[in-house]
Amino acid sequence: MKKILLLNGGTRKTGSSSMFLTELKQIMEGKKHQVNILHVIDELDGKLTLEALVEAIEESDLIGISCSCFVNTLASPTIECLEKLLEVEEGVFKNKQIFVIAHGGMPYLDVHEHIVKVIDCFAEKKKMIFLGGLICGLTPLINGKPLDEGNFVSKRIKKAFMQLSEEVLSGKSISKATQKQIFFKIPYLAQYPLATFLTHTCIKDRLAHGINLKDIYKNI
Repeated sequence: MKKILLLNGGTRKTGSSSMFLTELKQIMEGKKHQVNILHVIDELDGKLTLEALVEAIEESDLIGISCSCFVNTLASPTIECLEKLLEVEEGVFKNKQIFVIAHGGMPYLDVHEHIVKVIDCFAEKKKMIFLGGLICGLTPLINGKPLDEGNFVSKRIKKAFMQLSEEVLSGKSISKATQKQIFFKIPYLAQYPLATFLTHTCIKDRLAHGINLKDIYKNI
């Protein structure tokens, strides 16, 4: 049995970053492993001490982190937390395995690839074993809903998660075959309507939380 720590690097506890980890937790616990989920945002809010986070990492055999893409970088609480962890003694992290799930609105791999590179760089500095990353596009279409309740994007991601779990639990890197399962090739003529739809979805979601993006960004 492995002890697995899954870190939600998103800014919401009910968003897709968190939901992805809940799905992975169910899959991995079904294989008789012990899984714990922690939210990086709790460290920023003071609900999770850095010492408790470091202790959780030290006790784990495998660490996974789920991060959403914010323009061209990670969420600021995640960056801040990683910077703090860089100052922690190297022995806590050495030879521990780590992988990442990167996701965002666009379907193209290169748009979100920087998240994978950031975690790869972190792993290298802390002498960890990096098992790679899985990039998921079009996730605003899911918006935190359980994968079993979703659409064609959800179904593909669920299938890829099953394969990802097999790989990382065996100490193997996430394969190109796993990534290929959720690669979406969007025809050129469909790109503008898709971008319009995703923007409308984002505006509607924020409005439901009391934020009117049209008041903030007048050109929307």
